[in-house]
Amino acid sequence: MGEPAAAEQSPGAVPPTLVGPPDGATTTGASDPPIGLPALRWSPIPAANRYSAQLSPSAGFANLLIDWDTYATASSPGAALADGTYH
Repeated sequence: MGEPAAAEQSPGAVPPTLVGPPDGATTTGASDPPIGLPALRWSPIPAANRYSAQLSPSAGFANLLIDWDTYATASSPGAALADGTYH
């Protein structure tokens, strides 16, 4: 679930690796209690000053639901998600 967060670095930088939950995971109130708010986690990138994260119900990100920035290597989207599979 979730696109691996992109580090704000110079062109050609290696993006972080998604630690969890896995891409294409299903989120529900039971899997991400109490309201279906998953916590995305990714590997740190040395010298990164910010990360961008995105969530979409489509693997190709044709329908982007949420796009946000964070300074941490873990973050939640800030809004409850309907039960479903996300990338």
